[in-house]
Amino acid sequence: MSTSPLTILYVDDEPLLLQATKAYLEHLGFHVETTDSGLKALGLLSENHYDAIVSDYQMPGMDGITLLKEIRSRDPDIPFILFTGRGREEVVIEAIDNGADFYVQKGGKPAPQFKELTHKIRIAVQKKQDSKALMESELRFRSLIQNSSDIIRILDKDGTILFDSPSSSRILGYPEGSLVGTCAFDYIHPEDKDQVQSDFLEVHNNTNDHIPTEYRIRKADGSYLYVESVGLNLLDTPGINGIVTTTHPIHTQKMAEFGMKKVADDLAAAYEELAANEEELRISYEQLKEQEQALLESEERFRSMAERSSDLIILISKEFLSIYLSPSAHSVIGYDPEEFVGKPAEYWAQTIFSPSGPEFYQAVQKTMNGESVSNLEVQIQKKNGEYAYVNINAVPTQHEEKITGIQVSMRDITPVRKAERAFRESEIKLRKSEQRFLATTTNAGFWVWEVDADGIYTYSSPAVESIMGYRPDDLIGKIRFFDLFDPSVRDEQVEMAREIFDSKKSFSNFINLNSHKNGRCVILNTCGTPVFDEHGTFSGYCGVDQDITTQKEAEEKIRDSEARYRLLADNVHDVIWTTDERMRITYVSPSVTDMLGFSPAEIRTMTFRDLLTPESYQKIINHHYEWLDQLLENKKITDKSTIELEFIRKDQTRVCTEIKINPIYTEYELFIGLVGVTRDISKRKHTEKALKVANHQLSLLTSVTRHDILNKVSVIFTYLSLADLEYASPKLAEYLRIIKMATDDIQSHIEFTRVYQNLGSQEPQWFILERVMPRSVLPVNIHYLNDLCRFALYGDPMLEKVFFNLLDNSIRHGDYVTDIRVSAYNSDGGLIIIWEDNGRGIPYEEKDSIFEHGVGNNTGFGLFLVREILLLTGITIQETGIPGNGARFEIRVPKGVYRIIEG
Repeated sequence: MSTSPLTILYVDDEPLLLQATKAYLEHLGFHVETTDSGLKALGLLSENHYDAIVSDYQMPGMDGITLLKEIRSRDPDIPFILFTGRGREEVVIEAIDNGADFYVQKGGKPAPQFKELTHKIRIAVQKKQDSKALMESELRFRSLIQNSSDIIRILDKDGTILFDSPSSSRILGYPEGSLVGTCAFDYIHPEDKDQVQSDFLEVHNNTNDHIPTEYRIRKADGSYLYVESVGLNLLDTPGINGIVTTTHPIHTQKMAEFGMKKVADDLAAAYEELAANEEELRISYEQLKEQEQALLESEERFRSMAERSSDLIILISKEFLSIYLSPSAHSVIGYDPEEFVGKPAEYWAQTIFSPSGPEFYQAVQKTMNGESVSNLEVQIQKKNGEYAYVNINAVPTQHEEKITGIQVSMRDITPVRKAERAFRESEIKLRKSEQRFLATTTNAGFWVWEVDADGIYTYSSPAVESIMGYRPDDLIGKIRFFDLFDPSVRDEQVEMAREIFDSKKSFSNFINLNSHKNGRCVILNTCGTPVFDEHGTFSGYCGVDQDITTQKEAEEKIRDSEARYRLLADNVHDVIWTTDERMRITYVSPSVTDMLGFSPAEIRTMTFRDLLTPESYQKIINHHYEWLDQLLENKKITDKSTIELEFIRKDQTRVCTEIKINPIYTEYELFIGLVGVTRDISKRKHTEKALKVANHQLSLLTSVTRHDILNKVSVIFTYLSLADLEYASPKLAEYLRIIKMATDDIQSHIEFTRVYQNLGSQEPQWFILERVMPRSVLPVNIHYLNDLCRFALYGDPMLEKVFFNLLDNSIRHGDYVTDIRVSAYNSDGGLIIIWEDNGRGIPYEEKDSIFEHGVGNNTGFGLFLVREILLLTGITIQETGIPGNGARFEIRVPKGVYRIIEG
């Protein structure tokens, strides 16, 4: 690094802090230029050179992160240090993610703070200079290596490749750099390896006078390349520390030498072989003439038989080429024989046998091995695209006990297969239809029956047992349908039934009272259709009975209670309404007119879609789907909801409401609708919104004010530190010490507002007590024991700070704490949580004051904050320990603010 002072650009919108920091850094040996905004900093950067940039985070117009992004877009290398009092984790992460070299938090003691800042400035600048020097060195080296046509390598003393030039990839075909770390000898031809290793050893021992070595090296594709290498021992040279080898290909020259020698040898061998084969050819010619005549006679007999067969006959040579197809090819496969003669087996597999390629190849291979294939059924694809099924028989053809090809017989069996499949499908459909019919009628509570012309049952579905108590066998052929009518109304119902029978017409909704096998009454809704035989003669009825006993009883009870219900509903301020099971409005109280402007009669003609805003309508529809799921799973709605919905009044204004909804069931727990109570909460919502806005504005004001005050505190600390370097008077030193103490207190109080401003700003929530214990920050010398896993606590989201501060109190003030125990038990008055340690304890005279603001040896905020967080949900805390035997904090949780976790 240069001995001249480093030039720093410091950016901060606080004028006093800007001057103080400049003075401090210049005192430490830097040359500092300053500016109070990000935009001005960018202007200075375009005109001047700086060794590093130090910037605040929170500045008007352009904050430190935005300035960093802009600088990085122009100069990705200049060192950048974020120097700010905003210590939030997300700011640090964002700064590092956008290229900041370091992050230094200001606002503490100036001496260590500026020591850290100057240290990180020097590290960042040094790192940049080192990186630049290394980059220039590497650039020169790569320029030499990458332009070389030879392979340049650096090997260690064992032959491991430490560096491999780019030309290695171009010549040998391996991915660039992939051979680094491997042994160079592993790529040498086995026949050349001993010689290469011997020559390499001579280079290592400095006994090789640059004599080149010829050998074969394996390429990426597995082939070998003739090369020539020269090695140089630079094991003791810093920066290289290896044996440098230079290798260039000589494959072309070597192949030319080998080619000339092979030509000469081949010419001599060919002449001798020609003379020996001439006599053999003469003898073979005579034998061939005799065999050709016998073959012609056999072929004529085969063709005569094949051309009369309806099966497709195919001959395939031992080279898997089709040499003959019979004329039936057109009817079996849709092709003319000429289209397949001379085609290889691959062509057959890709066309005709594409649906069953593996089976085709397996059959061909099996036949070529001398085995026959019988009755192989496969699917083929004809020329017109249609699929067909064929039966294949194949046998090998032989000559002089050698397989010369395959003879194949192929028969179209598509009609047979289609008939079999149609039969199976019809059987399956019939069974499924029967099963669906039986399942539907049974599960829906319908009893399906048939009676003859005299009314005697000829069929009954099994559902009759669950509805009437009889088994089908109890009724079929034994009982007339009107024998089941209840005696109290039998005569009237029999007369009505006979009129229906005499009409021989379809009927529905015949409500009739029947006697269950156990004697109780069953109300049935009967529908029927007349049955006629093939001659048109009436032979009876078939029909369905539905048990509506529960429904009728429910309707009666609803009518009885409705008068009492309406009297109550018509005289309340809130709007009371009911719906049926499909959420259609069946009743609404008169108070709806005051709330929405519609009359009850108008409301009953409307739907929730007409009355609600789109968002609220979607909300209640989502609840409806959840209720339907619960009905399907549990047969009962478990969710008794309270929903906030926004209605549209008749004058198109909107009103916020709170609705409590409960399901309505019959005596037999059959869901029949909903009842709801709607209350106007517009005033409450307006108040909540106003309070939320006020809290937000107050929080924003507090945050901005705290930031400005802490900046001024940092200025005071900085100038006090500068004064420490200048003063000589002991009296002035005492004044400065007092000012520092007062400023420390100011900073501590302001920092506390950062924590305290969030207290109670969020809704309380449930916490599993054991999970908010601060075990991850326990010192290693403290043994921790807890028994809290059975309890959950309802508290402020800052609940975790309660137990963190109790731990901090034990460690700070317990002096010699080695054991901490946390336990809880359920008492008559509520839950008791005990935090106790084995430290020095708390004196009796301090027990009543330790939870007050400002009391204590540190900030005086810890136990005060503990008490305030707990009080938000009615929880209290007191210290009940014995001085000298450790501290004991007793936390009392009232009922309703905790619960016991089962299991």
